Amino acid sequence: MKTHVMKISNIPELVGDIVLIQLLIYFHGVVDCHLRQTRDALQLGIRHIDVTKADEYIEVARAIKDSGIPRSHVFLTVRASFLEDVSRTIDDALLALGTPYIDLFLTAREPYKHEWQLTIAWSAVEEIKVDERARSIGVANMEMEDLSIIVKQAERFLPVVNQVKFHPFYQQTEFLQWSKHQGVVTATYRPLDSVSRMAMEELASISAENIF
Repeated sequence: MKTHVMKISNIPELVGDIVLIQLLIYFHGVVDCHLRQTRDALQLGIRHIDVTKADEYIEVARAIKDSGIPRSHVFLTVRASFLEDVSRTIDDALLALGTPYIDLFLTAREPYKHEWQLTIAWSAVEEIKVDERARSIGVANMEMEDLSIIVKQAERFLPVVNQVKFHPFYQQTEFLQWSKHQGVVTATYRPLDSVSRMAMEELASISAENIF
């Protein structure tokens, strides 16, 4: 079967010549499906794999290897709670994925009591960029108050991206504009909220005019 790599124009760039990939695969379901889902996605031309759980690493690594696609052509995102040991988390990911680096590492928000917890956590994330275990670093689910703390106190790098809930029905306009002003790109998961939303006439019309 002949396949084509999906392409979209006007892709915004992050720092360090890293682009914001606009198509990704997100896993949801039983572990046995991960290998098949990744293979199918790669065959369809998707090159951004957002791995959200450690038990997905081995299946993702196998799918990439079986595909024959060069590692440099696949964009891998890995995440962990900012309360976790960042260094150990990424080392485990690198080993299981069989790769010397992660393209984008995200530290995800969890409830916390003190600002210093967030500051120390971000400092640890900065270290994995310094030693090149991650080519780019960002955050996930951070609210304006959280991101403001990091922006003010970061010693070496700002987050290149904040992956948050954002779609036509939950736009967070003020937060997104503020983030843009700080130089932090906003990425979203479930950009249409749910599959059922895709059937809405207004969204279908906008998509037809602007995609591909």
